[in-house]
Amino acid sequence: MPSELRRDALLGSVAGLIGGFIYGLAFQARGMMGDTAGLLGLTSIGAGFLSNLIRAAIAGAICGWALIMICVRPPIGYPPSQILDGA
Repeated sequence: MPSELRRDALLGSVAGLIGGFIYGLAFQARGMMGDTAGLLGLTSIGAGFLSNLIRAAIAGAICGWALIMICVRPPIGYPPSQILDGA
C-alpha cells in the first residue's frame, strides 16, 4: 500500500475513533449502549462502547481511503474528474 493511502486510511481511522467516541457518549447518555452490545450478543456496556469504536475506526479508514481514491485521483470519466477538469 502506498504511503499516501496508508496515511489517509490512518487519518480516517483517527477521525472515525473521534466520531465514534462522541457517538458512543451520545448513546450512553440515552441509555442505548446496552442495545449496541446486544447486537453482538453481549451485555456489558463497555463491550458495546468498544465495538462501537472498532466499527467507527473501520468505517473511518474506508472513508479516508475512498476520499483520496475518488476525489483526489478519480478514475477517467468518473463525474468528479470531469468537474475538476472543467468539462
